[in-house]
Amino acid sequence: MEYLDTQIISYSHKGETDWIVENKHISSIVACEFLMSNSTLNDQANYYIPVCNDVTHIRLFRKMDHSFAKKISDSILFNFSKIDQPPFRQYNNKSISNIINNKRKDLLHSSIGHLKKEMRKTINNKFIFLLDQNISCNPIYECDIETGYELLDLFSKEYNTKDNFKNTWNDILILSKTINDKAILNTNDKLLKKFAEKYFPNNITRKDDIFTLDFEDKKNAVRNNIQESKGYINNGWFYKIKA
Repeated sequence: MEYLDTQIISYSHKGETDWIVENKHISSIVACEFLMSNSTLNDQANYYIPVCNDVTHIRLFRKMDHSFAKKISDSILFNFSKIDQPPFRQYNNKSISNIINNKRKDLLHSSIGHLKKEMRKTINNKFIFLLDQNISCNPIYECDIETGYELLDLFSKEYNTKDNFKNTWNDILILSKTINDKAILNTNDKLLKKFAEKYFPNNITRKDDIFTLDFEDKKNAVRNNIQESKGYINNGWFYKIKA
């Protein structure tokens, strides 16, 4: 399995890279970034995608020119008190994976109907690109979050986070998902590459500006490199999933 990060999928969409993205995979974290679901506010999203599939039924939850209610989408509350960062919610983890994998244009259109015309047009264009390239989307699970906290524990001891902490956490979750799925990640994020070189030096290669992190080989003892940070959940880390 081969994952793409947000920058590569964005560059491909704009025609700014010849990297082949067809039939590849993205995590729900990348999908939410690429399809502009994430808000700058910590307890909101730009739009909410219903978990259920019955469009006729779910339209009852939305007033004209308003977004769907938060309660009909899934969310994950992340807490970062250990490193003095504010908590925030990630919405649409499972639901955005559903609309991509099942090509649910109708669900997306219903979810973004309240947005401004130009933003709707951009999101629709990006969504069609994902479908045309036959890109699959995988949601993150509890194991990915927990491994993410382990990685963040290591990261925060060595490096400063990006100005927008959410971007750092998203990068780490993308890496965590790749590790747990025993997959490959293609990225051109230099800070993530720097972190990976320190803890996973045998897993990284480079072609042009793209770094490839390969965790498919089961012989690579990845867990040994992060085991020192055990105790993440009981030592300042916390999350809560709402399905």
